[in-house]
Amino acid sequence: MYDREKIIEDFSPLIKASIKKYFANYISYEDAYQDGVVKILELLESYKGGGKVSLECYLKYQLKFFYMQKFFKRKKEENMLFFLGTN
Repeated sequence: MYDREKIIEDFSPLIKASIKKYFANYISYEDAYQDGVVKILELLESYKGGGKVSLECYLKYQLKFFYMQKFFKRKKEENMLFFLGTN
């Protein structure tokens, strides 16, 4: 239905920008990038066209929230490790 390769190519700059914004010190850039690609493919499967939200807008915001959630989850884990290490 969608040209997946074209969509991934078009959204590659957004994936990279999200990684830089939320994971500037992320050790495995490739893993974070692949996570974004997989998320886009999952979103393409779940997108129900015909509504008020365009595919591009849907992907953009879902990808943003995906990386935000990963960032906060990672921060929470780091804080728990720090807290456990100080006791």
